[in-house]
Amino acid sequence: MVSRYPLTEERKAIFLKTLAATGSAIAAASAATPWSTHPAGGINTFRDEARRDPEFAAAWQRAQEQALAEVEQEIYRRAMNPPERPVWHQGEVKGFVEDRNSADKLLLRLAARLDPAWREHTSIEQSVTVQASVLNIMPQDILRLAREEQEMFVELLRKIADARGEVTDATVPELSAGSADNAAS
Repeated sequence: MVSRYPLTEERKAIFLKTLAATGSAIAAASAATPWSTHPAGGINTFRDEARRDPEFAAAWQRAQEQALAEVEQEIYRRAMNPPERPVWHQGEVKGFVEDRNSADKLLLRLAARLDPAWREHTSIEQSVTVQASVLNIMPQDILRLAREEQEMFVELLRKIADARGEVTDATVPELSAGSADNAAS
């Protein structure tokens, strides 16, 4: 199917310029696809193109890196030169204090979205010690159980075999009077 709106070099350039300026692929797609009514602005068109065209994919990566560089530069500027706000008392400015507000948090969130290195890292470590002893069961040991217990035991073995992906046709052997007496002795 031929698209009514082909992906031209001009649209790609608008996408990449907007991506570099905003760090938002959706905003970039919307800018390059102004007729789109979809909330994502036709982002899939550009994702498909990045999968098909390694040069476009590399340009996309460079645009994201440029956006991140600008965010990092602004974070650095604010950290080194925080803005000041006036302190008022009885209608008069009495001085100024550094204003470290939520704007810094927003920039950090944007940096984290653009680069995983800026994300807060949490890790969960778990240590489990399992102590087990091996139970050696011989086939004749099953005969020491009551018939109902034998059937339950074989059913559990079937479940284990199924979980392992093994095929089994195990059945509970019929007991003769002599074999039950021999098993008990």
